[in-house]
Amino acid sequence: LVHSTECDFQAQARRTSQQLARQNHQTMLTNTRRTSQRLARQTTNSNPNHRKRKHTSKTKIKIGTSEDGHTHHVTYNGRTQKINTLHYHKLLILHDRHHSQTSSSTATQSTHTQTLDEYRNTASTHLYQLLSRYDALEGAGLQAALPNAVYDHLHTSYHVSMECFASPFNCYYGNYCSIFDIDRFFGSHGSFFAWTPPEAAGGNSVYQANP
Repeated sequence: LVHSTECDFQAQARRTSQQLARQNHQTMLTNTRRTSQRLARQTTNSNPNHRKRKHTSKTKIKIGTSEDGHTHHVTYNGRTQKINTLHYHKLLILHDRHHSQTSSSTATQSTHTQTLDEYRNTASTHLYQLLSRYDALEGAGLQAALPNAVYDHLHTSYHVSMECFASPFNCYYGNYCSIFDIDRFFGSHGSFFAWTPPEAAGGNSVYQANP
């Protein structure tokens, strides 16, 4: 009787092991098939020559305005950055002024030409990246600057037109150094510590530094 019970137990254990092995094999096949399908979709979407580029409509930057018109909303993939309207228009002016210069240094004449819609999408992309960088730095409280009258006095009395530590948000002259690489699309010369001042006439250069 004991021997018969042991045989039955062993047979049941063997059947259970075989069943679990079949289930594990089926699960592995299913996971492999799903992984292959996902990788195939990623490969298709990453191919620039593929005709179906559905992701382009999802990644487009959207610009909106608050009801009172005091704030602009820049949204990408469900995430929104806010900026007051005055700064929004200032950044667009800086971008229009300097983007063509930065683009021409990295693109040929044939690829530099953009349609109006393409340029607007490029400007919106740069704007969202800029806002995200400074938001990550908690930059809303780091944009204090001197009064405009001081900048005017420096320019009139000392011919100052360069700011050593600024940002696209608080720059006054539009000629400045700042912290992030994305700032170059808005006129920045990059980090002050990597910037080489041009030789001034008469060897007398005065720069505004307000870190």
